[in-house]
Amino acid sequence: MMRGILLATVARLIVNTASADVPWCKKLDDPETYKEMDGKYSDFRKLEQWEDGWVVRTKFDLKQRAGRWLMTEETLDYFRRFEQALNARGTELVVVMMPTRGQTMGKYKPDDSKYDVEEAQKNYLKMLNSMRAFLTVADMTDVDQVSNYFLPADNHWTVEGAKWSAQRAADVVTRKKIYKGLHKTTFSSKEEDFTGDE
Repeated sequence: MMRGILLATVARLIVNTASADVPWCKKLDDPETYKEMDGKYSDFRKLEQWEDGWVVRTKFDLKQRAGRWLMTEETLDYFRRFEQALNARGTELVVVMMPTRGQTMGKYKPDDSKYDVEEAQKNYLKMLNSMRAFLTVADMTDVDQVSNYFLPADNHWTVEGAKWSAQRAADVVTRKKIYKGLHKTTFSSKEEDFTGDE
């Protein structure tokens, strides 16, 4: 029987909308803009411009209340069943739950923003602890202290964010009993230009 560890990174995607050197489109400040979309971008609720070219979606990126962090019993049950199915095949599940962009970029929030980074981080960690009752979850305790975890205008993580999360995942994986008996492979990372420019 093949044995292993499955690492699940839970993330949500966002469209690349702006960057630090692109002017802000004032139409994005108009609530009517979002009504015209017939729910097409309901995950955004609204896009907001923060300092230094940061763009946030007010629905996903700025979750802070406990109710917005809770996983439903149905979702938790899916996780349980998925883990049981993997365990039956000799594989263990490790979950790395990504933070929101708002948690990691509070320093860019405008003075008039009502978003509370500390409350968001507290409720995010509370959700992780509820999952730990039956799942192995990477320790993301101080993710809000990682500078430049995400790119300014979309939700993709930076090299720093990826390294930090990979280390947290490795910390959990290497403590698993199954780890010692696994075949190890060495990987190396390198940067390449994918733009086609010489």
